[in-house]
Amino acid sequence: MLGNQKPILLPQLNLATILDANKKQVNMKQKTKLKIIYITAFLIFLSGIIGSVILMQKPNSDIVEILSEEQVICRLDLSREKDRTFTVEYNGGSNLIEISGGKIRVREADCRDNTCVKMGWLDSGAPVVCLPHRLVIRFAASEYKIDAVAGQ
Repeated sequence: MLGNQKPILLPQLNLATILDANKKQVNMKQKTKLKIIYITAFLIFLSGIIGSVILMQKPNSDIVEILSEEQVICRLDLSREKDRTFTVEYNGGSNLIEISGGKIRVREADCRDNTCVKMGWLDSGAPVVCLPHRLVIRFAASEYKIDAVAGQ
């Protein structure tokens, strides 16, 4: 020592102290990455829900189209239709369509899976579909011209 200078005391750093500090930094980085992953997953989930709600909303139109083999065979205005049933046939198979209370559905079908019957009333943006009979019932844009209205 020179003169009256006091010695500088340095903290003793051993290997365990250095490794412990390094682990804390790694844990903080891992936690930050994990938070980012959770937030991203939540945002993807939330956007899926919002997208589903938007797609499943009923259109403002009461006009429906009935398609067979991607060709429109009938357009109906459900607000003007009286309660009735009618049959749509395809290659020896048939679907009994029911209109009641301004709603439409496939009431009966002779296909094996009856998915179209199980879909129930057409009440959202999702169409009623019978794949074996290539039948689709969906809401149409209101600018289409109506083919038929019962009772007129």
